[in-house]
Amino acid sequence: MPDIPDFTNHLFLWHLTPRRNADRIADQGFVPKGERRDGDPARPVWFSHSAFSFVQHIQQEKNRADYDGFLIALPIASLADWDGHAPDECLIFQSIPSDDILSRFPADLAQNREGLLAVLQGALGEDVTSRFTTLCLRNDVAWPNRTSPAAQVMYLDRSRYDREKLTALALADGLINTSSVECEALSERMAAIDLRFYGHFLRDYYFTYGERHLGRALIIAAARRLGRDTVADLCLNPATDPGHNHIARLIADIRGHLPTTDMTRSLIELRVARLGPNPELDKRLDEWILAQPDATDHARYFIERGGMPFHARYGQAAVELGARILASTEANTYPMLSKMTESPRPNIQLGATTSLGITRDHRAVPYLETCLESRWKRLREEAVRALGRIATKESLRAVRRAAAHDKTKKIRKLATQVLDEVDAPAE
Repeated sequence: MPDIPDFTNHLFLWHLTPRRNADRIADQGFVPKGERRDGDPARPVWFSHSAFSFVQHIQQEKNRADYDGFLIALPIASLADWDGHAPDECLIFQSIPSDDILSRFPADLAQNREGLLAVLQGALGEDVTSRFTTLCLRNDVAWPNRTSPAAQVMYLDRSRYDREKLTALALADGLINTSSVECEALSERMAAIDLRFYGHFLRDYYFTYGERHLGRALIIAAARRLGRDTVADLCLNPATDPGHNHIARLIADIRGHLPTTDMTRSLIELRVARLGPNPELDKRLDEWILAQPDATDHARYFIERGGMPFHARYGQAAVELGARILASTEANTYPMLSKMTESPRPNIQLGATTSLGITRDHRAVPYLETCLESRWKRLREEAVRALGRIATKESLRAVRRAAAHDKTKKIRKLATQVLDEVDAPAE
Protein backbone atom coordinates (compact mmCIF):
# COMPACT_ATOMS: atom_id res chain seq x y z
CA MET A 1 0.00 0.00 0.00
CA PRO A 2 1.34 3.49 -0.82
CA ASP A 3 2.46 5.74 2.01
CA ILE A 4 0.12 8.57 3.07
CA PRO A 5 2.07 11.33 1.23
CA ASP A 6 1.40 9.43 -2.01
CA PHE A 7 -2.39 9.50 -1.63
CA THR A 8 -2.63 12.69 -3.68
CA ASN A 9 -6.14 12.22 -5.11
CA HIS A 10 -7.89 10.44 -2.29
CA LEU A 11 -10.57 11.09 0.29
CA PHE A 12 -9.80 10.05 3.84
CA LEU A 13 -13.07 8.71 5.25
CA TRP A 14 -14.11 7.19 8.58
CA HIS A 15 -16.60 4.40 9.25
CA LEU A 16 -18.10 3.02 12.48
CA THR A 17 -19.62 -0.46 12.53
CA PRO A 18 -20.60 -3.21 15.01
CA ARG A 19 -17.69 -5.59 15.56
CA ARG A 20 -19.74 -8.48 14.21
CA ASN A 21 -19.46 -6.82 10.78
CA ALA A 22 -15.87 -5.67 11.09
CA ASP A 23 -14.18 -9.00 10.25
CA ARG A 24 -16.17 -9.28 7.02
CA ILE A 25 -15.31 -5.67 6.09
CA ALA A 26 -11.62 -6.22 6.81
CA ASP A 27 -11.68 -9.27 4.55
CA GLN A 28 -14.12 -8.24 1.78
CA GLY A 29 -14.18 -4.46 1.97
CA PHE A 30 -17.33 -2.37 2.19
CA VAL A 31 -20.23 -3.97 0.32
CA PRO A 32 -23.63 -2.20 0.50
CA LYS A 33 -26.15 -4.65 1.97
CA GLY A 34 -29.80 -4.66 2.95
CA GLU A 35 -32.99 -3.20 1.53
CA ARG A 36 -32.55 0.07 -0.35
CA ARG A 37 -34.45 3.10 0.84
CA ASP A 38 -37.15 4.68 -1.32
CA GLY A 39 -35.57 6.32 -4.33
CA ASP A 40 -32.02 5.15 -3.58
CA PRO A 41 -30.21 3.15 -6.28
CA ALA A 42 -28.84 0.79 -3.62
CA ARG A 43 -28.25 0.51 0.09
CA PRO A 44 -25.45 3.03 0.75
CA VAL A 45 -22.48 2.84 3.11
CA TRP A 46 -22.17 5.81 5.46
CA PHE A 47 -18.84 7.52 6.05
CA SER A 48 -17.68 10.55 7.98
CA HIS A 49 -15.39 12.86 6.06
CA SER A 50 -14.04 14.39 9.27
CA ALA A 51 -12.51 12.76 12.30
CA PHE A 52 -14.48 15.32 14.32
CA SER A 53 -17.90 13.92 13.41
CA PHE A 54 -16.58 10.35 13.52
CA VAL A 55 -15.59 10.81 17.16
CA GLN A 56 -19.01 12.32 17.83
CA HIS A 57 -20.62 9.15 16.43
CA ILE A 58 -18.51 7.05 18.78
CA GLN A 59 -19.47 9.22 21.77
CA GLN A 60 -23.17 8.88 20.91
CA GLU A 61 -23.02 5.09 20.61
CA LYS A 62 -24.10 3.45 23.88
CA ASN A 63 -22.48 0.09 23.07
CA ARG A 64 -19.26 1.53 21.69
CA ALA A 65 -17.21 -1.29 23.27
CA ASP A 66 -18.80 -3.58 20.69
CA TYR A 67 -17.88 -1.36 17.72
CA ASP A 68 -14.84 -0.98 15.49
CA GLY A 69 -13.70 2.02 13.49
CA PHE A 70 -12.08 2.15 10.06
CA LEU A 71 -10.04 4.78 8.25
CA ILE A 72 -9.92 4.41 4.48
CA ALA A 73 -8.11 6.21 1.68
CA LEU A 74 -10.61 6.21 -1.18
CA PRO A 75 -9.29 7.03 -4.68
CA ILE A 76 -11.46 9.76 -6.16
CA ALA A 77 -11.09 8.15 -9.59
CA SER A 78 -12.83 5.02 -8.28
CA LEU A 79 -16.07 6.87 -7.51
CA ALA A 80 -18.55 6.21 -10.28
CA ASP A 81 -20.64 9.34 -9.68
CA TRP A 82 -18.05 11.70 -8.18
CA ASP A 83 -19.03 15.33 -8.73
CA GLY A 84 -16.52 17.07 -6.50
CA HIS A 85 -18.64 16.96 -3.36
CA ALA A 86 -17.82 15.01 -0.20
CA PRO A 87 -20.05 16.25 2.62
CA ASP A 88 -19.10 15.45 6.17
CA GLU A 89 -21.68 12.68 6.29
CA CYS A 90 -21.38 11.13 2.86
CA LEU A 91 -23.02 8.14 1.21
CA ILE A 92 -21.16 5.72 -1.03
CA PHE A 93 -23.39 3.55 -3.23
CA GLN A 94 -20.68 1.22 -4.48
CA SER A 95 -18.38 -1.44 -3.07
CA ILE A 96 -15.00 -0.36 -1.66
CA PRO A 97 -12.21 -2.97 -1.66
CA SER A 98 -10.38 -3.91 1.53
CA ASP A 99 -7.14 -2.62 -0.04
CA ASP A 100 -8.43 0.92 0.57
CA ILE A 101 -8.53 0.35 4.36
CA LEU A 102 -5.68 2.13 6.17
CA SER A 103 -6.58 1.19 9.73
CA ARG A 104 -9.05 -0.76 11.87
CA PHE A 105 -9.30 -0.13 15.61
CA PRO A 106 -11.63 -0.63 18.64
CA ALA A 107 -14.03 2.31 18.77
CA ASP A 108 -13.97 2.58 22.56
CA LEU A 109 -10.28 3.51 22.37
CA ALA A 110 -11.08 6.48 20.13
CA GLN A 111 -13.69 8.40 22.13
CA ASN A 112 -11.80 11.67 21.85
CA ARG A 113 -9.07 13.37 19.84
CA GLU A 114 -6.23 11.99 21.96
CA GLY A 115 -7.58 8.45 21.87
CA LEU A 116 -8.09 8.49 18.11
CA LEU A 117 -4.58 9.80 17.52
CA ALA A 118 -3.14 7.12 19.83
CA VAL A 119 -4.84 4.24 18.00
CA LEU A 120 -3.73 5.64 14.63
CA GLN A 121 -0.16 5.97 15.87
CA GLY A 122 -0.30 2.37 17.07
CA ALA A 123 -1.51 1.15 13.69
CA LEU A 124 0.24 3.51 11.27
CA GLY A 125 3.27 4.76 13.18
CA GLU A 126 4.16 7.55 15.57
CA ASP A 127 4.73 9.92 12.65
CA VAL A 128 1.21 9.56 11.21
CA THR A 129 0.36 13.26 11.51
CA SER A 130 3.73 14.18 10.01
CA ARG A 131 2.94 12.05 6.97
CA PHE A 132 -0.50 13.62 6.61
CA THR A 133 1.19 17.02 6.88
CA THR A 134 3.72 16.11 4.18
CA LEU A 135 0.83 15.39 1.84
CA CYS A 136 -0.76 18.74 2.73
CA LEU A 137 2.46 20.56 1.83
CA ARG A 138 3.01 18.96 -1.56
CA ASN A 139 3.22 21.90 -3.95
CA ASP A 140 2.86 19.63 -6.99
CA VAL A 141 -0.75 18.91 -5.97
CA ALA A 142 -3.57 21.46 -6.27
CA TRP A 143 -4.79 22.66 -2.88
CA PRO A 144 -8.35 21.27 -3.29
CA ASN A 145 -6.83 17.78 -3.51
CA ARG A 146 -4.98 18.39 -0.24
CA THR A 147 -7.91 19.51 1.88
CA SER A 148 -8.97 16.02 2.93
CA PRO A 149 -5.62 15.27 4.62
CA ALA A 150 -5.52 18.86 5.92
CA ALA A 151 -8.85 18.24 7.65
CA GLN A 152 -7.36 15.24 9.42
CA VAL A 153 -4.29 17.19 10.59
CA MET A 154 -6.50 20.04 11.77
CA TYR A 155 -8.44 17.70 14.07
CA LEU A 156 -5.73 15.26 15.13
CA ASP A 157 -2.95 17.78 15.81
CA ARG A 158 -4.16 21.36 15.85
CA SER A 159 -0.82 22.75 16.94
CA ARG A 160 0.88 21.09 13.96
CA TYR A 161 -1.83 22.43 11.67
CA ASP A 162 -1.24 25.99 12.90
CA ARG A 163 2.52 25.63 12.89
CA GLU A 164 2.53 24.59 9.22
CA LYS A 165 0.23 27.56 8.39
CA LEU A 166 -2.26 25.42 6.50
CA THR A 167 -5.02 28.03 6.80
CA ALA A 168 -2.76 30.40 4.87
CA LEU A 169 -2.70 27.86 2.02
CA ALA A 170 -6.50 27.83 2.02
CA LEU A 171 -6.57 31.63 1.90
CA ALA A 172 -4.02 31.70 -0.93
CA ASP A 173 -6.18 29.31 -2.94
CA GLY A 174 -9.41 31.26 -2.37
CA LEU A 175 -8.36 34.92 -2.52
CA ILE A 176 -7.23 36.91 -5.53
CA ASN A 177 -4.45 39.54 -5.60
CA THR A 178 -3.15 38.38 -2.24
CA SER A 179 0.44 37.27 -1.63
CA SER A 180 1.46 34.28 0.46
CA VAL A 181 2.88 36.65 3.09
CA GLU A 182 -0.45 38.52 3.27
CA CYS A 183 -2.32 35.21 3.56
CA GLU A 184 -0.13 34.15 6.47
CA ALA A 185 -0.83 37.46 8.19
CA LEU A 186 -4.58 37.07 7.57
CA SER A 187 -4.61 33.54 8.98
CA GLU A 188 -2.81 34.71 12.13
CA ARG A 189 -5.27 37.59 12.43
CA MET A 190 -8.26 35.23 12.12
CA ALA A 191 -6.93 33.01 14.88
CA ALA A 192 -6.24 35.96 17.19
CA ILE A 193 -9.38 38.10 16.92
CA ASP A 194 -12.06 35.57 17.93
CA LEU A 195 -11.50 31.88 18.65
CA ARG A 196 -15.17 30.99 18.15
CA PHE A 197 -15.22 32.71 14.77
CA TYR A 198 -12.04 30.93 13.73
CA GLY A 199 -13.44 27.61 14.95
CA HIS A 200 -16.64 28.12 12.96
CA PHE A 201 -14.58 28.96 9.89
CA LEU A 202 -12.39 25.86 10.13
CA ARG A 203 -15.33 23.58 10.75
CA ASP A 204 -17.36 25.01 7.88
CA TYR A 205 -14.41 25.02 5.49
CA TYR A 206 -13.20 21.50 6.18
CA PHE A 207 -16.17 19.59 7.61
CA THR A 208 -19.63 20.96 7.06
CA TYR A 209 -20.00 21.48 3.35
CA GLY A 210 -19.48 19.30 0.32
CA GLU A 211 -16.42 21.08 -1.05
CA ARG A 212 -14.02 23.85 -0.12
CA HIS A 213 -15.31 27.38 -0.67
CA LEU A 214 -13.34 29.96 1.23
CA GLY A 215 -15.84 32.82 0.87
CA ARG A 216 -18.74 30.69 2.03
CA ALA A 217 -16.92 29.53 5.15
CA LEU A 218 -15.79 33.06 6.02
CA ILE A 219 -19.18 34.67 5.50
CA ILE A 220 -21.22 32.00 7.29
CA ALA A 221 -18.77 31.92 10.21
CA ALA A 222 -18.99 35.71 10.47
CA ALA A 223 -22.79 35.58 10.32
CA ARG A 224 -22.84 33.20 13.27
CA ARG A 225 -20.96 35.77 15.32
CA LEU A 226 -22.29 39.08 13.95
CA GLY A 227 -25.72 38.17 12.56
CA ARG A 228 -26.88 37.86 8.97
CA ASP A 229 -27.87 41.53 8.66
CA THR A 230 -24.44 42.89 9.49
CA VAL A 231 -22.62 40.49 7.19
CA ALA A 232 -25.05 41.13 4.35
CA ASP A 233 -24.47 44.88 4.70
CA LEU A 234 -20.71 44.40 4.57
CA CYS A 235 -20.94 42.24 1.45
CA LEU A 236 -23.62 44.09 -0.49
CA ASN A 237 -22.35 47.61 0.11
CA PRO A 238 -18.58 48.15 -0.05
CA ALA A 239 -19.07 51.59 1.55
CA THR A 240 -20.42 50.05 4.77
CA ASP A 241 -18.35 51.09 7.77
CA PRO A 242 -17.31 47.94 9.68
CA GLY A 243 -16.81 49.95 12.85
CA HIS A 244 -14.54 48.62 15.57
CA ASN A 245 -15.61 44.97 15.52
CA HIS A 246 -12.59 42.89 14.53
CA ILE A 247 -14.57 40.26 12.59
CA ALA A 248 -16.46 42.93 10.65
CA ARG A 249 -13.19 44.66 9.79
CA LEU A 250 -11.71 41.36 8.61
CA ILE A 251 -14.69 40.73 6.29
CA ALA A 252 -14.43 44.32 4.98
CA ASP A 253 -10.74 43.80 4.22
CA ILE A 254 -11.24 40.42 2.52
CA ARG A 255 -14.43 41.01 0.51
CA GLY A 256 -12.62 42.77 -2.33
CA HIS A 257 -10.28 39.79 -2.71
CA LEU A 258 -13.04 37.21 -3.14
CA PRO A 259 -13.74 36.29 -6.77
CA THR A 260 -17.10 37.63 -7.97
CA THR A 261 -18.50 34.16 -8.47
CA ASP A 262 -17.46 33.17 -4.94
CA MET A 263 -19.25 36.20 -3.50
CA THR A 264 -22.44 35.26 -5.35
CA ARG A 265 -22.22 31.69 -4.13
CA SER A 266 -21.55 32.88 -0.58
CA LEU A 267 -24.57 35.20 -0.48
CA ILE A 268 -26.83 32.48 -1.85
CA GLU A 269 -25.49 30.42 1.03
CA LEU A 270 -26.21 33.25 3.48
CA ARG A 271 -29.75 33.48 2.15
CA VAL A 272 -30.59 29.81 2.73
CA ALA A 273 -28.48 29.13 5.84
CA ARG A 274 -30.53 28.39 8.92
CA LEU A 275 -29.38 31.32 11.01
CA GLY A 276 -32.71 32.75 12.06
CA PRO A 277 -35.67 34.14 10.07
CA ASN A 278 -35.58 37.67 8.66
CA PRO A 279 -38.11 38.19 5.84
CA GLU A 280 -36.89 41.71 5.03
CA LEU A 281 -33.28 40.54 4.68
CA ASP A 282 -34.39 37.50 2.67
CA LYS A 283 -36.18 39.77 0.21
CA ARG A 284 -33.15 42.02 -0.08
CA LEU A 285 -30.83 39.09 -0.71
CA ASP A 286 -33.26 37.58 -3.22
CA GLU A 287 -33.29 40.79 -5.24
CA TRP A 288 -29.50 40.98 -5.27
CA ILE A 289 -29.01 37.29 -6.11
CA LEU A 290 -31.55 37.26 -8.96
CA ALA A 291 -29.81 40.27 -10.50
CA GLN A 292 -26.41 38.53 -10.66
CA PRO A 293 -25.49 37.17 -14.12
CA ASP A 294 -23.50 34.32 -12.60
CA ALA A 295 -26.26 33.18 -10.20
CA THR A 296 -27.39 30.54 -12.70
CA ASP A 297 -23.92 28.98 -12.45
CA HIS A 298 -24.68 28.11 -8.83
CA ALA A 299 -28.37 27.22 -9.08
CA ARG A 300 -27.73 23.59 -9.93
CA TYR A 301 -25.69 23.00 -6.76
CA PHE A 302 -28.52 24.17 -4.49
CA ILE A 303 -31.19 22.28 -6.43
CA GLU A 304 -29.19 19.07 -6.23
CA ARG A 305 -27.88 19.50 -2.69
CA GLY A 306 -30.79 21.15 -0.90
CA GLY A 307 -32.21 17.90 0.38
CA MET A 308 -28.98 16.02 0.97
CA PRO A 309 -28.57 14.53 4.46
CA PHE A 310 -25.52 16.40 5.71
CA HIS A 311 -24.83 18.97 8.41
CA ALA A 312 -25.67 22.13 6.47
CA ARG A 313 -29.18 20.79 5.75
CA TYR A 314 -30.35 23.65 3.58
CA GLY A 315 -33.81 22.17 3.06
CA GLN A 316 -36.51 23.19 0.63
CA ALA A 317 -35.60 26.89 0.74
CA ALA A 318 -32.33 26.17 -1.08
CA VAL A 319 -34.01 24.06 -3.75
CA GLU A 320 -36.68 26.66 -4.38
CA LEU A 321 -34.18 29.53 -4.55
CA GLY A 322 -32.10 27.61 -7.08
CA ALA A 323 -35.22 26.98 -9.14
CA ARG A 324 -36.27 30.64 -8.97
CA ILE A 325 -32.82 31.61 -10.23
CA LEU A 326 -33.35 29.33 -13.22
CA ALA A 327 -36.87 30.65 -13.74
CA SER A 328 -35.51 34.20 -13.88
CA THR A 329 -33.25 33.47 -16.83
CA GLU A 330 -34.26 33.36 -20.47
CA ALA A 331 -32.01 30.36 -21.07
CA ASN A 332 -33.52 26.96 -21.81
CA THR A 333 -32.96 25.14 -18.51
CA TYR A 334 -35.27 22.20 -19.23
CA PRO A 335 -32.54 19.89 -20.65
CA MET A 336 -30.44 20.33 -17.49
CA LEU A 337 -33.37 19.66 -15.15
CA SER A 338 -34.53 16.75 -17.26
CA LYS A 339 -31.07 15.20 -17.00
CA MET A 340 -31.17 15.65 -13.23
CA THR A 341 -34.37 13.59 -13.04
CA GLU A 342 -32.33 10.62 -14.29
CA SER A 343 -29.83 10.84 -11.41
CA PRO A 344 -29.43 7.70 -9.28
CA ARG A 345 -29.49 9.94 -6.20
CA PRO A 346 -33.04 10.41 -4.91
CA ASN A 347 -32.62 13.91 -3.50
CA ILE A 348 -31.37 15.17 -6.86
CA GLN A 349 -34.47 13.70 -8.51
CA LEU A 350 -36.58 15.41 -5.87
CA GLY A 351 -34.91 18.78 -6.37
CA ALA A 352 -35.32 18.53 -10.14
CA THR A 353 -39.01 17.68 -9.74
CA THR A 354 -39.60 20.73 -7.55
CA SER A 355 -37.69 22.93 -9.99
CA LEU A 356 -39.66 21.76 -13.01
CA GLY A 357 -42.77 23.06 -11.27
CA ILE A 358 -41.23 26.41 -10.31
CA THR A 359 -39.92 26.97 -13.84
CA ARG A 360 -43.43 26.02 -15.09
CA ASP A 361 -42.17 24.13 -18.12
CA HIS A 362 -45.06 22.26 -19.74
CA ARG A 363 -42.58 19.82 -21.31
CA ALA A 364 -42.16 18.29 -17.85
CA VAL A 365 -45.77 17.09 -17.58
CA PRO A 366 -45.17 13.54 -18.97
CA TYR A 367 -42.29 13.00 -16.56
CA LEU A 368 -44.27 14.36 -13.61
CA GLU A 369 -47.16 12.04 -14.47
CA THR A 370 -44.80 9.06 -14.22
CA CYS A 371 -43.72 10.32 -10.79
CA LEU A 372 -47.29 9.90 -9.58
CA GLU A 373 -46.84 6.14 -10.05
CA SER A 374 -43.69 6.00 -7.89
CA ARG A 375 -43.59 4.03 -4.65
CA TRP A 376 -41.71 6.98 -3.13
CA LYS A 377 -44.25 9.20 -1.37
CA ARG A 378 -42.05 12.30 -1.26
CA LEU A 379 -41.58 12.19 -5.02
CA ARG A 380 -45.33 11.91 -5.56
CA GLU A 381 -45.90 14.90 -3.27
CA GLU A 382 -43.46 17.09 -5.18
CA ALA A 383 -44.90 15.94 -8.49
CA VAL A 384 -48.38 17.02 -7.38
CA ARG A 385 -47.09 20.45 -6.37
CA ALA A 386 -45.16 20.82 -9.62
CA LEU A 387 -48.13 19.83 -11.77
CA GLY A 388 -50.27 22.37 -9.92
CA ARG A 389 -47.74 25.11 -10.57
CA ILE A 390 -47.60 24.33 -14.29
CA ALA A 391 -51.41 24.50 -14.33
CA THR A 392 -52.14 23.33 -17.87
CA LYS A 393 -55.18 21.21 -18.69
CA GLU A 394 -53.00 18.12 -18.86
CA SER A 395 -51.18 18.80 -15.60
CA LEU A 396 -54.35 19.57 -13.65
CA ARG A 397 -55.97 16.44 -15.04
CA ALA A 398 -53.10 14.46 -13.51
CA VAL A 399 -53.57 16.25 -10.17
CA ARG A 400 -57.28 15.34 -10.21
CA ARG A 401 -56.35 11.70 -10.72
CA ALA A 402 -54.02 11.91 -7.74
CA ALA A 403 -56.75 13.53 -5.64
CA ALA A 404 -59.08 10.68 -6.45
CA HIS A 405 -56.84 7.64 -6.62
CA ASP A 406 -53.49 8.08 -4.83
CA LYS A 407 -53.05 5.31 -2.26
CA THR A 408 -51.93 7.80 0.44
CA LYS A 409 -54.52 9.98 2.16
CA LYS A 410 -51.98 12.78 2.71
CA ILE A 411 -51.28 13.06 -1.03
CA ARG A 412 -54.97 12.90 -1.94
CA LYS A 413 -55.52 15.79 0.47
CA LEU A 414 -52.53 17.70 -0.95
CA ALA A 415 -53.81 17.25 -4.50
CA THR A 416 -57.23 18.58 -3.45
CA GLN A 417 -55.60 21.64 -1.86
CA VAL A 418 -53.54 22.26 -5.00
CA LEU A 419 -56.67 22.15 -7.13
CA ASP A 420 -58.47 24.54 -4.77
CA GLU A 421 -55.58 27.02 -4.97
CA VAL A 422 -55.44 26.84 -8.75
CA ASP A 423 -59.20 27.30 -9.10
CA ALA A 424 -59.35 30.09 -6.52
CA PRO A 425 -59.84 33.55 -8.09
CA ALA A 426 -56.82 35.83 -8.02
CA GLU A 427 -56.94 38.51 -5.32
